[in-house]
Amino acid sequence: MDLYPFIKALHVVCVIMWVGGDFALLVLSFRHQRAGDVAGFVRFLPDVMFVTRHVAIPASLVALACGLTMAFMSWGFAQLWILIGLAGFATVFVGGIAFLRPRTERLLAAADQGIPPAELAERAGKILRLVGFDHVVMFLVVADMVLKPGFDDYGTWLVMLVVLIGAGVLISRAPARTA
Repeated sequence: MDLYPFIKALHVVCVIMWVGGDFALLVLSFRHQRAGDVAGFVRFLPDVMFVTRHVAIPASLVALACGLTMAFMSWGFAQLWILIGLAGFATVFVGGIAFLRPRTERLLAAADQGIPPAELAERAGKILRLVGFDHVVMFLVVADMVLKPGFDDYGTWLVMLVVLIGAGVLISRAPARTA
């Protein structure tokens, strides 16, 4: 019995849970932002953190384990698309731990201390900009895994690079205000 298809299926299910769940949370966060509902956004953050800790992080780690297993079984680690995927995963995972979680925890603490809504809105907008860029990286990793571009697939790499740079520029110039 070949285990590869089962590992691949588990990998895909976990990626769907991770990326899809995070994307749904992002959409709901932007809904609060567009409505100027800073208090609603702050009340929503503990739910975001719960889903992140109990669904997204475990799903992402199982997806990583399955991906590493499949690479070991079939592809090896010399494929550029695998290395790019691992770099993208590391960027998103470390960025979440090093930047997003601490900023979110500080925002919640500031809300508890009665920081003015305008300042909370500013901080929330900055977090959402980082999360938005994080999602661009996640979607590029998914595209990378599906397309599996080789070293000589210059057009694919160019499109992915333009999307990454363009998203970075757009997100960095977006207003950070939630209200």
